[in-house]
Amino acid sequence: MTFGVACSPSSAQFVKIRNAERFEKEFPRAVKCIKDEHYVDDMLVSVETEAETVCLAKEVREVHDKGGFEIRNWFTEKLQAGKSCTTKRNLLRILMRIYDPMGLLGLFLMYLKVLLQEIWRSGIGWDQELHDQLAEKWLIWQRVLPEVHKTPLKNYVSTCCIIRKDVILDEPLTQEELARAERIIFTQIQADVYASEIRSLKKDPSQMQPWKSRVEKSSPLYKLSPVLDEHGIVRMRGRLAGTLSVSETLQQPIILPRKHRGTELLILSYHERYKHCNHRTVVSELRARFYIPRVLGEYNRVRKSCQRCKIDGANPEPPSMGNVPFQRVAVGQRAFSFTGVDYFGPLLVAVGRRVEKRWGVVFTCLTSRAIHLEMAHSLTTASCIMAIRRFIARRGKPLEMISDRGTNFVGSARKLEEALQAVDVNAMMDEFVGPEMKWSFNLPAAPHFGGCWERLVRSVKKVLSQFELPRKPTDEVLMSTLTEIELIVNSRPLTYVPLDDEMDTPITPNHLLLGSSNGCKPPAVFDDSSTAVKSAWRAAQRSADVFWRRWVSEYLPTLTRRSKWFEKVRPIEVGDLVVIVDNCSPRNSWPKGRVIDVVRARDGQKMQA
Repeated sequence: MTFGVACSPSSAQFVKIRNAERFEKEFPRAVKCIKDEHYVDDMLVSVETEAETVCLAKEVREVHDKGGFEIRNWFTEKLQAGKSCTTKRNLLRILMRIYDPMGLLGLFLMYLKVLLQEIWRSGIGWDQELHDQLAEKWLIWQRVLPEVHKTPLKNYVSTCCIIRKDVILDEPLTQEELARAERIIFTQIQADVYASEIRSLKKDPSQMQPWKSRVEKSSPLYKLSPVLDEHGIVRMRGRLAGTLSVSETLQQPIILPRKHRGTELLILSYHERYKHCNHRTVVSELRARFYIPRVLGEYNRVRKSCQRCKIDGANPEPPSMGNVPFQRVAVGQRAFSFTGVDYFGPLLVAVGRRVEKRWGVVFTCLTSRAIHLEMAHSLTTASCIMAIRRFIARRGKPLEMISDRGTNFVGSARKLEEALQAVDVNAMMDEFVGPEMKWSFNLPAAPHFGGCWERLVRSVKKVLSQFELPRKPTDEVLMSTLTEIELIVNSRPLTYVPLDDEMDTPITPNHLLLGSSNGCKPPAVFDDSSTAVKSAWRAAQRSADVFWRRWVSEYLPTLTRRSKWFEKVRPIEVGDLVVIVDNCSPRNSWPKGRVIDVVRARDGQKMQA
């Protein structure tokens, strides 16, 4: 038979049927199946029992074998013909066929779900037989399954079954049946807690003295004037009886106990009805129909246990704020011994008739909080190196420089961040790193590590916005403006301004750099005698000592108090599954990750992962 010819399908069907007709007396059921329940080379048939399935499969295979046709890839919903049904495919099919919307069989289904996870981890194929331990666990679950119907359930869970004894469970409940189910639930909740009070209220009132309360004084219902309505539900006899504009439920609200599972489910249903918000409305609606002692506290307790509210209100839990880095408290060191560097911009300048971009470079003394501003003409490596060399020529070589340039240099704009990727970090290291100078990088995605200089970048931008510059200033105007901003920012007080002594001034970074807050000094007569030089040197030393003494006594105590992250939290451990909070991720993107390593700080806390 030629494959692809137009008559090939009909010829194949003719040969298949002609071969089957030869065995019509010997295998009538198989021949009927081949004639009527085959589609081209596929067989689709349904039978009543497993034994009939196996028998039919053998007969069909034998008839086809007589004609030289090989039929294979058998599959059945109940079992593979001639094989066991203990396969991953059948386990998953059975699990998915169990309908349990209320979760009443969760204890039994969890065992099968865990077993299915073990099967996945073992690498067994869909139609491959389960081996010893997995097969034994599957047989254990099969033996336990018939005992499910013997499991007792709470009355308020099986209320619908009690009500609908004479109807089909698939039909929806009528309004009358729902009201009856609700009354049964309320009576069951009250019977669990107020059984003795209900017995007292059911006594014949003619046998009791009318001026005495029908419940004991020690009862929690004593002050609520409880009564039984016609359905046997305990209600509070309120003071609004007879008020026409008030509903009956508000006149006599239903009494429900605190910390009862039924009450918690009722509160949770109201909470979910109002979409997990509108909390005052929920409490108001509950009070309009029920009397629940301390209902506000009960509602808050239920709301805090709501899993969706926990997820929606979840926030990252950073560890307790660590100790101040030693670079921030390097007392007595020269200014800019420990320096943080960052870029900001771009700033547009006019160069002739064209417009070019410039960037500001902020160098921050981590100890004295002084700044030094330079202007970078581009974001190339050469321009960055020249800006740093100008800074070193004026302020001296620092002991350590720190920047946000790990795998990324966080800038103030996306273009700045993309452009800074082109800076050759290795070339900068070759230029500056040596025995006398160290360069450190902060971790990526940790901007708070550079908060010391990020805050001063904001201060520089704020002062820059107050200058009435041309829309496109020249390089000379921009550089002069940055120098003025440097003086202004370095004149800021590091401590509180004293109010009781007008002569006492707070210390500023300029006191260390220039000797006064604004750099102005009284004129003096020039004297180069040894006595004058010696006294001048002593005066300079004394000014530096005064600055550092005041820095220790006035500024250093302000670094002691933690401004956030006060509480200790459970440390992140290796292997923890976490949600990665990244401000750069797209909206509604919450990737998951697994911790593979943690980094400890000097105080032993796990600060990074």
